[in-house]
Amino acid sequence: MANIAADAAVAKTLRIVVTTGMLTASRFVGGVRESLAPALAMVGAGASMGAFEALFEGLSLPKGTELVFSNVPSSGALRVRVGGKEVGSVSDRRFAPALFGLYFGPDSVSPSGRDDIKAGIEKGFGGGGGRREE
Repeated sequence: MANIAADAAVAKTLRIVVTTGMLTASRFVGGVRESLAPALAMVGAGASMGAFEALFEGLSLPKGTELVFSNVPSSGALRVRVGGKEVGSVSDRRFAPALFGLYFGPDSVSPSGRDDIKAGIEKGFGGGGGRREE
């Protein structure tokens, strides 16, 4: 899973659905900043956090809002959609692997979510499901 997160050539999308009415954009961004700071500092990409934060300025995140993060393999950018609308991207190709590492990596912020994703990938590649050639 960590290799998938780190590989910018593998197309990935992470969808988060807000499940509480108490999450604000600043709280979400603050949590991401706190969790990502060490990984971004390690690869010299700390400045890209500001570009990510700017995408959430003035946004509200009511219950049910979808946050969709997709990497763009051709450019390495992270594309961000909030509530069905594209709000922009972070062009630093080091940012997307760090963000995906939060969810797919060994120190995932949601181990059960990471395990569900892993099970889905395994199922799709012959681990009990998916389409097979006969």
